[in-house]
Amino acid sequence: MEVVRGPKENNHRPAVDALFRTASTAYGSRVIGVVLSGYLDCGTAGMMSIKARGGLSVVQAPETAKAADMPSSVIRKVQIDHVATPPELADLLTRLAATPAASEDLPGKFVRQLEGTEPGAPAELACPLCQGVLTEARTEVFQHFRCHVGHTFSLEGLVQQQSEEMERALWAAVRALEESAALSSRLSASGPGELRNRFAEKANTQLREAEFIRHMLLHGTLLSRKDASKI
Repeated sequence: MEVVRGPKENNHRPAVDALFRTASTAYGSRVIGVVLSGYLDCGTAGMMSIKARGGLSVVQAPETAKAADMPSSVIRKVQIDHVATPPELADLLTRLAATPAASEDLPGKFVRQLEGTEPGAPAELACPLCQGVLTEARTEVFQHFRCHVGHTFSLEGLVQQQSEEMERALWAAVRALEESAALSSRLSASGPGELRNRFAEKANTQLREAEFIRHMLLHGTLLSRKDASKI
């Protein structure tokens, strides 16, 4: 078993989906996947790979998890073999490990797309990490996106990553506007005649626009243009 560098999956590396996928590829139906407490839906795609090859799925009972997102997602979207509380896990896994594995299955088209061995459908979206084109593997209960570099996202993970990327872009806009306002202020102080007023007006406008975006980022609400003009 080896941890190697690779593209982030749901914005993580090492990643549970990569662990489950590679384990199922190497060991087929002998793999027992266990998903415990955690946020978002990491582990769901990997558990689909395990189940597609005849492996077993074990999930912590969500009501016993400190963060129920991960086990709840797997229960909703994957055929589960066992749901157990933490005190039950040791005996359960000991018993399952001693049970002969089922015959190995071959993954279908969806799982091949999920794992990146077969191209998915064009998603008309860009990867928020590298801006590469995303393709999509999709069923009625699960959507999974992959770019040509190998970054992968569930739908929830993609929404979160794009929100973070948008926030970074907006903070960059604040910085650019404030820097431009500072330069305009310098020009208004040294420029000739009418240019002074024009650059002073430009600096004030850019500062209001920067504050408009800053307020939205910090407070989660939009200022009206009228309120922004008072700042």
